[in-house]
This record gives sequence, C-alpha cells and structure tokens, in this order.
Amino acid sequence: MTATPTMSATQTMSTTKETFSPAYARRRARDLSEPVPQRPVAVRLRGVEKSFRALSVLRGIDLDIPSGQFVAIVGRSGCGKSTLLRLLAGLEAPSAGHIGIGHVEGAFSENDTFSGNDTFNGDAAFGGRGTNTAAGTTGKNRAPNEHVRLMFQEPRLLPWARVARNVEVGLTRAEHRRARRHLAREALLRVGLAERADDWPAVLSGGQKQRVALARALVSRPWLLALDEPLGALDALTRIGMQELIETVWRAQRFTAVLVTHDVTEAVTLADRMLVLEDGRITADLAVDLPRPRRKGDPDLARIEGRVLDHLLLRHRLTEGST
Repeated sequence: MTATPTMSATQTMSTTKETFSPAYARRRARDLSEPVPQRPVAVRLRGVEKSFRALSVLRGIDLDIPSGQFVAIVGRSGCGKSTLLRLLAGLEAPSAGHIGIGHVEGAFSENDTFSGNDTFNGDAAFGGRGTNTAAGTTGKNRAPNEHVRLMFQEPRLLPWARVARNVEVGLTRAEHRRARRHLAREALLRVGLAERADDWPAVLSGGQKQRVALARALVSRPWLLALDEPLGALDALTRIGMQELIETVWRAQRFTAVLVTHDVTEAVTLADRMLVLEDGRITADLAVDLPRPRRKGDPDLARIEGRVLDHLLLRHRLTEGST
C-alpha cells in the first residue's frame, strides 16, 4: 500500500479551513453513500493453519475471494468459522501459512500480507483503540488492516456514549470532530436510525442496537466487512429486516463481505458463494448464482440449502460411524 505522505505544520495550517469547513464535512458524508471508488478487497489464503497450544482449529486453508463477493461460511459449532473470520480481520495471526489482502484484485503488497510469524497490535477491525496481540513473537509487528471491519453477534456499544458517538468509534482519528459528526449521522441515515443519533444505547431495541453496530462498521467505508453471526440473537422478523438491510448496503457499496452463520437459510439468502467448514477444513465450496433480491421459499434457494444440509448431515453421520 502507498504510504500516506506527512505534512509540515505550515501545510497543515494552510488546509485547516478546508478540513474544518461544513462543506468538507457534507462532502465526506455524501461520499459515503456512493460506491467505493477503488476496487474492493481481494483475499487470498495459502496453507493457513491456526492452533491454540495443542488444539488445532484450522488446517491447511487455501482460499481466494474475488473483489466485491459476498461469501458465507457455515458449519457446526467449534469447526473454526469465527477463528477464520478473526484471522481475516487481523485480530489473530495464523500459526502457519499466509494471508494476503489487497484492494486491487490479485495485487498484494507487503503491507497487506501477514503470516504465522506476525504479531498484531490494536483493535482497528472493531474500530476501537485497544490493544490485541496475537500469537507469534518473531515476525513483524503489524496493526490490523484499517480497511477491514468486523461486526460481532453482540452490538458492543459504549453505554456512556450516545448513538452518534458510538458510530464515530468506527472512524480514524484523522477526521475532524465536525466531519466525524456528519459522517456518523450519514451512516445512521443509511441504516434508518438518523432520528436516534442523540439517544443513549440503553433505550434502543436489540435490532436497533445491531443497526448502530452496522453503521459503526460501515462509516469508514471498509473494503472488507467481516460479519460474525451478527443476527443470531435477533427475533425472526427483525432478523429478516437486518438481512435485507445488509444486502441493500452491500449492493450499494460493493465491498467484499464474509459472513459466518449457523443459519443455512440466511447464508443462501445473502451470499454469492457458500463455504462449508468442518474440523478446520473447507469441505464444500458452492456458488449461489441466483438473481437478487431473493425471495423466501424460492425453490432454487431451497435446493441449494438442501444440498448444504445434506452435505453437513452426511459428513456428520460418516464421522459418527468411524468413531
């Protein structure tokens, strides 16, 4: 990645008026509603493994994700889905292998790659300022990729900050305060919560809190959005609404999305491609080449869902039979 040039104090002073102006803030907010100008992220994994002491969680993962693709990863609890997502987000380092992330498809620079010898500081994928150091002590010290954001199952909102300030957490420190407010409110508008900007998180419903979390993840316009079962705790109707919202924003901005879910129906509804993860390995890779928006009960969706469930159940029976 190209290094950001530094500015002298004189240069900084000369741009103060532009940086602080309401016109600049409105223009930055307007930019967020348009497609990402650069190609979204492409992801490449080669021989990726992850172990926690003697426990092997991921084994020999090889994977290419084209720019702008929506990928869903399904599998049983404990198969390594969330661990794989944390590796992509830069919150963990692989024990072995190589992960490449580049904003132009097929182009991976040294600054966008990491391997089993790298360590990570910071929690940039979440949008916070904390410290998170992964396994490995002999490699390069890297921060998680600033163009990757991770959305968790729990909203993880700051209870002492109002809704708009919670969204601002997803921005870098480079943005001026006035611009940050405009950007946060624009992100809330896109998720249908503009009128709740000054509310406290405690007065929001579960679905509204997750929409705030989505706004926080999207406010910086990430190239890669990683979703770790973000809708798992929602009721059925709210969950369907959130699925539609995520798809709408993805279609508008065309970032690369990787969703981890236990819900095969949800995966088929949202994804271009489904990966089945079992015992730390990818055992199936299925295309979901169906028109959008997709309707619940569509026979083509049901057919793909049935293939995935049959695969999971058959593998489970074979595993039980071998023990």
